[in-house]
Order: sequence, then C-alpha cells, then structure tokens
Amino acid sequence: MKPPTKWIKFSKGKIVLMLIELRNHFQKSSRRKGTTDANYREKENREK
Repeated sequence: MKPPTKWIKFSKGKIVLMLIELRNHFQKSSRRKGTTDANYREKENREK
C-alpha cells in the first residue's frame, strides 16, 4: 500500500519544520558556546 502523495508532502514539510526548530535550538546553545570559544581564542592570541 502506497501512502497518498499529499501525506508524503505533509510529512516532509513536518520533518523540515522539525529540522529547522532543532537547528535553531542548537544554534542558540552553540551561540553560548561560541562566545566562550571567542573569549578563549582571544586569550590564546594574546599569549602568542
């Protein structure tokens, strides 16, 4: 049994939305990490 194409398109759209939400969530958490990384890099550059 093949699912109707409408259902496939709908599920794909849902998956895309979920991926976007996940990416936004990770970007928020990585942004916090990114600030600490930037500070760490600045310290390293000063030591060189």
